[in-house]
Amino acid sequence: MNQRFVVAMMAACGVVTYPVANAAGTLDYLKVDGTVVQFSTTEPKPAIPSLACVADNMAQNWSVSLSNESGRAIYSLIVTAMSKELALDIVSAGDCGDKDGLERAGEVSIASLAVDNSKTAVEWAGYTDATPGNFARRVNTQPIKGAVLAATQVCHAKYPGARVMLWDDYVALGPQYPSTESIWFIDAVQNVNFAMAQGSQSGSISAHSNIFYKNGQVSQFNNDRGHGSIYNRKEFTRYASCSEWGDGTSVSSGTVLTSLGRFGSDSCQNAQKIACVK
Repeated sequence: MNQRFVVAMMAACGVVTYPVANAAGTLDYLKVDGTVVQFSTTEPKPAIPSLACVADNMAQNWSVSLSNESGRAIYSLIVTAMSKELALDIVSAGDCGDKDGLERAGEVSIASLAVDNSKTAVEWAGYTDATPGNFARRVNTQPIKGAVLAATQVCHAKYPGARVMLWDDYVALGPQYPSTESIWFIDAVQNVNFAMAQGSQSGSISAHSNIFYKNGQVSQFNNDRGHGSIYNRKEFTRYASCSEWGDGTSVSSGTVLTSLGRFGSDSCQNAQKIACVK
């Protein structure tokens, strides 16, 4: 990462300069010693002469004091950055005022890191050949890989470097997605809500489930339709994802995204394509 140096110290006899580093790095060391906090980051300090007060064995460390309000605020910021794995910008105070041998941090802030959108943009790769719903078993030997890895393996075989399209990719593609085929969709479900209800006259207990999909669709399954027990027990995966995409029989079903952008289901013995992105 780029490093900047700011110099400024005026004295009556002339201008005296000291280096003030400003570099972004994530926290890799933190120690609280009484009222003094020592820390360092993954980004080394600039390769310039250290302050005269800095000990050689502490040249890469910084300090803040917990005995004043500004130091406590900086410490809070450091802990926040550590918990979220964020980078810090640190500007030297130009002295070792907190502890002998340790360079004092005068300013600390969360670094503003540039993102190269050209490297993070999702690109459409294409559809795979149609495959039954047990693709996770068909492309792997034991132990069976997870659905994302298995589907990515299918994509990579047809489009080297490609991976399976997930919901966030589908949203990011927007109009780039051709919407010409129905596809097996791995992460369609946002949430599942289970409920029990008692009939007002018969007193019988019925169960139903609301399946909340990521495109806003809601599907309800209940005993009257013969699905209540299925969608209220572990068999859910059998009817939503072909038993984690390992069952290719007609007694199971998997979630599909239709060419109209709606979620539905299809028998696992039927073949659907998989959408791939890069």
